[in-house]
Amino acid sequence: MDYQTLLNFVPIPNLLELKKVLFIGPHPDDIEYGCGGLVSELVGLGAKVRFLIVTDGGSGSFEFGNIEKIKEIRKEESTQAAKYLGIEKVDILDFPDGGIYSIDEMAKKIAKRILEFYPDTVFCPDPLLETKNPSWPFKYCKSYSKSFIDF
Repeated sequence: MDYQTLLNFVPIPNLLELKKVLFIGPHPDDIEYGCGGLVSELVGLGAKVRFLIVTDGGSGSFEFGNIEKIKEIRKEESTQAAKYLGIEKVDILDFPDGGIYSIDEMAKKIAKRILEFYPDTVFCPDPLLETKNPSWPFKYCKSYSKSFIDF
């Protein structure tokens, strides 16, 4: 499908008119690094913005030996960053970072959060994004898209 045909089915939202926005990220700090500027602008325009972080962030550092401590630190960092950006709520799901879990179960939990907040638009990673680890975007993004299609 070409880009123009896709836009006929899914038009790009007018960012100036958004009232409720949900950002979904695979790990703590992904949203802040990838979209912090946009988040700040949307909050400045009066939008209610929430973060949904899908994994616990336990594999996000090589500096600490204690996974529980890493998860705690990353959760606190995300909470502080969100507070600084003026985010209404940060929700971190309990899926283990780098662990084994069901894509269907992840999709259900994501869909539940979308339905609870009912945002005007949702921002999430591009499943075709090239990374050093080519499997992670597909796994997470498959569950994001599944939450829209199946539930």
